[in-house]
Amino acid sequence: NFLRIALSDDLQGKAAAKWAKDLGATKAFVLHDKETYGKGLADQFQTAAKEQGVDIVGVEGIDPMASNYRALIPKITAAKADLVFFGGITQNNAGQVLKDLRSASPKTIFIGPDGIFEEAFIEAAGPASAGAHVTFGGVPPEKLTGAGKAFVDAFTKAHGKPQAYTAY
Repeated sequence: NFLRIALSDDLQGKAAAKWAKDLGATKAFVLHDKETYGKGLADQFQTAAKEQGVDIVGVEGIDPMASNYRALIPKITAAKADLVFFGGITQNNAGQVLKDLRSASPKTIFIGPDGIFEEAFIEAAGPASAGAHVTFGGVPPEKLTGAGKAFVDAFTKAHGKPQAYTAY
């Protein structure tokens, strides 16, 4: 038996699509890291975005080992995407994707899943991470109260700042 206390990926994809619509997006370009988690989230986002009235103007799987994604950016800008959804994890080069996107199209909205909701993504993307949106099915550690706050305080004292899902 097991109990999953994290938001399921189908709900996360739907939430990201609704958020995209709420942010004013009309055309989305979907990227994913070709892995089960990332591709699955990208598929869920695509379906939900269409239901929200957001056009999907392109879908690409990336090579997580690439040194950069500059060749991909003209496809996104030519499609006039006002939002990029990235399905994947930090360790599959999400930070570099965002850096390359921001260098050519700084106003394009970027949304990613909880797989990039960590300090490592911010470090990898550097200043390009400012304004990026990330879905997360929980309460950030610094906003927990009661027993959750007590856990975070004890963890921080023993190990340093916790990541998003540490308390869960």
